[in-house]
Amino acid sequence: MNYLPLANLPLNISFDPSGYVPIPAIVAGAVASASAGYAAFKLYANKGRADGKWNTATFVDHYWSGGGQSANLGTIGLAEQFENHPSVQEAVQKAFERGIANNRTTKFTMDNGLESGFPNTNVEELSELFSIGNSTFFNRFMKCDGIECVGHFGIKDVFRDPLDMNRLIEGGVELPFSKEFPINHRFEMRFPMSGLNQCE
Repeated sequence: MNYLPLANLPLNISFDPSGYVPIPAIVAGAVASASAGYAAFKLYANKGRADGKWNTATFVDHYWSGGGQSANLGTIGLAEQFENHPSVQEAVQKAFERGIANNRTTKFTMDNGLESGFPNTNVEELSELFSIGNSTFFNRFMKCDGIECVGHFGIKDVFRDPLDMNRLIEGGVELPFSKEFPINHRFEMRFPMSGLNQCE
């Protein structure tokens, strides 16, 4: 049987009286620890699914086992938090104000298709939305009647390379047996004209 010196292993496990730890014991301890950690991770990930509101572990678990299937914020229980986040509210307001400025009136209808060019939304400081982070914001359709504006907006994002969130490695670092997946959301927002900078 192979042994390693106990002095090299600050682990609290039983050992041979000679001061050496059997390698099989180390492997067994590591496997047990990893298994317990994975079980706890899966429990937390599944809790997000059961609660109807994904958490970070649910996102990572879907990255490993979802086969690249997209996640829609409305389906995974994060739509309301996302829409009410200050970063999203700011992007929406800027879209309305730009629509008014471009049309030079407070009464107009615009079918924008997928118009971007707005600051990306950033919701990563909120723990529940951390996995969404920065997203490309789209202004799809807008109608203002002089009293209020109604807009249809959306985001496009991708959950990928969670080990390189700061994009330090070109091409990213994808984990084995994983597949990146799209994060999408479309929503409607209303703003009173009194809350917008108006250019007539």
